[in-house]
Amino acid sequence: MAGLLGLALALGGLGGAPVTAQTAPSGGAPEPAAAAGAAPAPTASAAPANPALEGPIVRSIELRSETPIEPVEDLLSVLSIEVGKPLSDLAVRRTLANLQASGAIAHAAIYSRPADDNPEGGVIAIVALWASVRVQSVRLEGKLGVKEADLRGQVVQREAEPLSEGAVVRGVYRLEDYLAKQGFRSPSVRVRVTLPTPRTAEVVYRIEAGPRTTVAAIEFEGPLGPVKPEDLRKDLRTRVGDPYRSDTLDDDVERIQRRLARDLYGRARLGEPRAEPVVPSPAAGAPGTADSSAASTAPGTGSTDSPPGAAENPQVRVIFPVDVGPKIEVRVVGADLDKLKKKGLLPFLGETGYDEALVLSSVAKIKDDYQRQGHYHVKVEHGEKLDGDRFVIDLNIDPGPVYTLRKVALEGNTTFSDKDLEDFTAVSARRLLAIGSGRLIDSELSQDVKNLRAYYLLQGFPDAKVGPPKVAEEGQDLSVEIPIEEGRRERIGTVTFSGFNPEHLDPERLRPPLGLAGGPFHPQILDGALDRLRAELGTAGFTEARVSAEKSWNPDKTQVDLKISALEGPRITVDRIIVRGNRHTDSEVIRRTLGLKPGDPASAGRLLEVERTLYKLNIFSRVEVELIRSALDDTTRDVLVRLQEGKPITLTYGFGYDSDDGWRGLLGFNDANVGGQAYALRSDLRLSGTSSRFRLLFDQPYVFHLAKPLTTSVFYEQGQAAQEAFELTRYGARTETTDAVGEHGRFSLGLDYRVVEIDKLAPGLALSDLEREARPVQLANLFPSFLYDRRDDPVLPSRGYSTLAQIQYSFPLLGAQGNFVKLFVQQTRLFPFGGKSGRQLVLATSVRSGAIEALGDLPTSGVDTGGTTADLASRNVFISERFFSGGSTSHRAYGRDELGIPGESLIQPTGRTSLVPIGGNGLLLGNVELRFPLVGALGGVVFVDSGNVWADWRSIDLSEVRTGAGVGLRYVSPIGPLRIDFGWKLARRPDEKKGVQISFSFGNPF
Repeated sequence: MAGLLGLALALGGLGGAPVTAQTAPSGGAPEPAAAAGAAPAPTASAAPANPALEGPIVRSIELRSETPIEPVEDLLSVLSIEVGKPLSDLAVRRTLANLQASGAIAHAAIYSRPADDNPEGGVIAIVALWASVRVQSVRLEGKLGVKEADLRGQVVQREAEPLSEGAVVRGVYRLEDYLAKQGFRSPSVRVRVTLPTPRTAEVVYRIEAGPRTTVAAIEFEGPLGPVKPEDLRKDLRTRVGDPYRSDTLDDDVERIQRRLARDLYGRARLGEPRAEPVVPSPAAGAPGTADSSAASTAPGTGSTDSPPGAAENPQVRVIFPVDVGPKIEVRVVGADLDKLKKKGLLPFLGETGYDEALVLSSVAKIKDDYQRQGHYHVKVEHGEKLDGDRFVIDLNIDPGPVYTLRKVALEGNTTFSDKDLEDFTAVSARRLLAIGSGRLIDSELSQDVKNLRAYYLLQGFPDAKVGPPKVAEEGQDLSVEIPIEEGRRERIGTVTFSGFNPEHLDPERLRPPLGLAGGPFHPQILDGALDRLRAELGTAGFTEARVSAEKSWNPDKTQVDLKISALEGPRITVDRIIVRGNRHTDSEVIRRTLGLKPGDPASAGRLLEVERTLYKLNIFSRVEVELIRSALDDTTRDVLVRLQEGKPITLTYGFGYDSDDGWRGLLGFNDANVGGQAYALRSDLRLSGTSSRFRLLFDQPYVFHLAKPLTTSVFYEQGQAAQEAFELTRYGARTETTDAVGEHGRFSLGLDYRVVEIDKLAPGLALSDLEREARPVQLANLFPSFLYDRRDDPVLPSRGYSTLAQIQYSFPLLGAQGNFVKLFVQQTRLFPFGGKSGRQLVLATSVRSGAIEALGDLPTSGVDTGGTTADLASRNVFISERFFSGGSTSHRAYGRDELGIPGESLIQPTGRTSLVPIGGNGLLLGNVELRFPLVGALGGVVFVDSGNVWADWRSIDLSEVRTGAGVGLRYVSPIGPLRIDFGWKLARRPDEKKGVQISFSFGNPF
């Protein structure tokens, strides 16, 4: 190498002067300081006496490299040498480690020379860099034999990563092993590395998969009895004539086992499968193998040497050792065998096969099932015997009479009431609307005793005794008494802390969540508190912190004082953040997204959060975040972020035909990483013979330098309505940002502009005849909203509350005619009671209110007012923006939008005999429903809905609310509750519809 080229950056100067750039003199590498007549500079192998503090002051820093290294900002971000600070051994070692970890540098050295032009002395630090070679592309060429995507998963060397000889070579071995497992006899993989430029490399794997072994026969070795080999072959992944794959044999063994178990050969035993080469016949050249349809064939030993020509078409015989064994026969007395199977009470007849433990489990399941039906004294006896070629299992079931559990009593519990302990028992006396109650099941009763015992232990009763339960009979009625001896109680007295630095962690802040002071004592409670403190210290960067407790008991061992001590140890903090593997994404964007900066505490939990944050960008197919040491004796760690970018741009398209719309077409474009800034651009165009739709979405994970997401959308829709009554055109734009407020709150702000136009309206059709969503409007809206959600589950809540407040400010902009303010508030609350966890009743309540205030008048012509007369306040608000009520999610005694006040929010147009809803500017609605379980995933509700819609929010009058009541059913599906409700109007007006209102819907009404 002729020497270092002239890339140099002089950073700072005296007192942190502005960053400047200068050209360093060429002519070779910088001389060591000693040659220049100064003391030797610190290097990785030469350290001053006190590396943490000593060293000459750095006046400027120069970066020198053979070839330009870009972006330079990434290198500057990992330097620990700073202008104005000593050039210490620690700073040198940190810098060298950081540069090495960055992947951009293959080798680095640090020199110094005197800062002769500085009157205060000091040195100029010279960082000499030898750039690493980055892999520009990894290609697979040749006869691959299988899909390229399958082979790429075996390649260790990644694109955009530094070239690693070890990774390249490991890829060769992994590819060969993978191909061998896929049945290729002698796969060959060669690798070639070329350097198009001094800093980039292309890795090419030349693959010659060679001849692929095929399956000539599938044989079964051992006694098959009446089982036919062809029946066993039906379930196998391995097929005659298909390529041989050794990785499918274990799966095939399981398939054979399941097949035999389904055919009641659950005692079958299978050996290790094997593949034997087929030796071609010297005379005919055909494989000398047994007929693949033979029942059971003992394989010949044969020669494993392949004659000439065998390598061109290698074949193997796949042999499965099988001992079918006797067929299982189940004989049942006192019950129906088929019913037992349908209920899943005979698991030994399933795909897992026979096992003595499964038979015992079956006996217990049968007993539980009969006791759930009320047969408390059911007797289940079983026996097993080998009878010729059958293995017989006898089940003798005597159900006995049906009993009803009338009373469950706890005796001896003085500290806790029966209601306090109710949640820990499953056995319950007969109750109305509680399906499954009133049955005594021994297994549940035994578990209840264990649960109560565990609860008492956790509440500080170490000597508590629970049970054995006493069951009493009176005719066909049962009663259960569970005796409890509480014994002494151990409680926690004072709790003191020592060794905690309040600046790192204030244990007083955690005192309430720890639940120690004054509470019950149990080692598990104390261990949980200590674990919580260790976790909090770990989050603060003290990953090696030790926390222990010293216990001091009073004489009668009823109270213990705790002294919790901490030894924090060194604090591990982030030094530099190093990003590797990004080819298109800007490194600064990644660092900004991380939310992590030098000096922050380093912990495993924080790194997992960083990984999740990066994955949420949806532009990386692989993210690995780890800590590496900056120096052996240092408490700082570099954060190394390894990335693999996914395919950012995708194109989707499709064509079809519909009898109503004619031809259909779809064209979509998606760029998940626009300009390397992690912006997502999505667009789709849908066309048909009667309509067209275009939509454009632009997602930003941050706004400027703020980590606030921003979503902007533009849409255009044009189409012909049904029966060609009119043409509808919609277009507009919306932008919205959201932000978390604390742990449970969320604030969003949106700006919306939309236009709805009607054209070619059919003769005789008025605007009032159209759905309100199709009425013409032109609006510009500002939407701030706030949600505070403390419910325990967003889909199936059973406790907690939520608060929602939304404001819509519609103002004149770009021809928009709406000018009003709309406020909507909803409060929900849920109260669980009257049952055990998972089976309790839930009282759900909701109150909704809304008000709209017009700030200006709508034009008297050319604007759809929805049939509102001039004397109503709602006249100056578009009908699509007013409040409506009635239907499955508001007032279930009325049909969709049918709730209102005649003459205000309900009108009778000329020529109509019924009232038509036109909405209003005032809304008040209250809902109460009692939700209760029935059986399995089926539940029921009883509800009362009350409220109304007024033309003006000032005229809301509680005497005008309409009330309805009803019942409903809920089926809890994996994606939420499916429901049907039946509602009736109370005190029905003459103009209102008679009868029951039936509504179907998905999800909870509020």
